[in-house]
Amino acid sequence: MAIISITNVVISVKGDDIMKIGISLATLSMLFSGVVSGTSTDNYGEESKIAETGISKEYFEDMVQRDKELMQRVEDELKLDLQNRNGGIDLKTVNASQGEVGEIWVSTSGQSSGVAFVGHAAIISTSTLYTIEAYAKDFSPRKVGGVQYYYNDWASRDINRIRLGNRVSSLSKRKGAAEWAEAQVGKPYFIDPTNKYRTDKFYCSQLVWNAWRSQGNDIDYIRWDQAVTPAELVKSDATIALWSDLSR
Repeated sequence: MAIISITNVVISVKGDDIMKIGISLATLSMLFSGVVSGTSTDNYGEESKIAETGISKEYFEDMVQRDKELMQRVEDELKLDLQNRNGGIDLKTVNASQGEVGEIWVSTSGQSSGVAFVGHAAIISTSTLYTIEAYAKDFSPRKVGGVQYYYNDWASRDINRIRLGNRVSSLSKRKGAAEWAEAQVGKPYFIDPTNKYRTDKFYCSQLVWNAWRSQGNDIDYIRWDQAVTPAELVKSDATIALWSDLSR
């Protein structure tokens, strides 16, 4: 696997741009390794990978913190946006359904591999009873690694979660994205932050991103880098929150 080395990066920009650049560097770094307190690296590589990137542990931890801040910012902004759009109604009591074909579920906490970026992502299959998700084996609810079908119980899960749609969408596009994801079932789990376009192995949000890319929709937030995280799917200007429960 190709290795990217990022050292001594100094960036001087204003406002929101610093968060975008910081998170992008964070995703490149943190996806290489699970060397963070309380995480496991058994499913995606040896602990030495963080050292191979050339990034110090301190710099790495700073990047991970920026990613956590992005997810927190996403939650805060989304709560306000949804309340404004719905006259102050708490959306967790409205439209709490499994969702429609091709729609996206994102959790704002937890992980799918033990690696240090926050959250998990799934896409609803052509049967709304199921989702297609990519997990590392030890983190899979079924203890099966890679891309698999899962029962779509997202609406009732005891986690902060968001259901996303695409701003440019149609039934044909939604079915196409779901069918593309279904065709990947059985492929292994792997995090490659140097190539989000690869389709032989997947991590959770990369699977979802590629499914919608197959329909001509780029739903990444930081489009110029090579990693895509759950927070970026929510923050993207190509997606829209349809429902959420962010009460935890």
